[in-house]
Formats: sequence, structure tokens, C-alpha cells
Amino acid sequence: MRPLSGSQKSGQADMFNRRLDDFLYETHELIKLAHHVDWNMFDRQYDSQYHPDHGAPALPTRLFQ
Repeated sequence: MRPLSGSQKSGQADMFNRRLDDFLYETHELIKLAHHVDWNMFDRQYDSQYHPDHGAPALPTRLFQ
């Protein structure tokens, strides 16, 4: 059986392509806290720990924005 084309995909497949924040309440305390954290500060602090020629490339500190 070959894979479904873009026009034939079922709605069920969309469940796995949704962002995590689509499932969470904006009023939850951890979501509110995440909006107040200075994520760029963490990126600046950890930037010196990564070298472009060693290991896997660095990912952003906050993957979901």
C-alpha cells in the first residue's frame, strides 16, 4: 500500500502535526511562567559551551515558541 498523497490524508494524521500549545490551557501556571522567562538569556549563557565543529548542532533553549 503506498502512502496517501496530501489531498488524501485523513483528519487523524493532523493530530500528530499539531503544536503542543494547541493542547494546553493558556491560563495554566506553567504556561504563564513560560511567557515571562527570558529565554534569550539562557541562549546567551549557554552559547559559549557549544562549538560548531564538535558534536551535534545546538538547538534553541526553548523549542516551542
